[in-house]
Amino acid sequence: MNKYNCCLLFKNEITATRVISSYLQYDLNLALIIVTNDKIKLKNYFKNLGIDVKYMKYFKEREILNFLKRKKINFLTINVANIISNFFFSSFKGPIFAVHGGSLPKYKG
Repeated sequence: MNKYNCCLLFKNEITATRVISSYLQYDLNLALIIVTNDKIKLKNYFKNLGIDVKYMKYFKEREILNFLKRKKINFLTINVANIISNFFFSSFKGPIFAVHGGSLPKYKG
């Protein structure tokens, strides 16, 4: 079986940490993108786990897609507060798993 290059695209470090802890049991190459304005606290924690982490203040789809391409990511897990465009989904060719921890809104936007 081929090893997956998985990227987690998350809105905060705590939620990412919870998902990463469950992913560590699998044979995955992990990368992480955190889109946040919060103070960065866990960068060294992720690096000690061997996870390449990128922090962004704003959700920039093209920059994220370039990171995914550069890291040869073929599986994506998403938990962000942004509305993601069709361009993003059509540009990323691998499977995408969306994690949503709360109630879904009745209307988007």
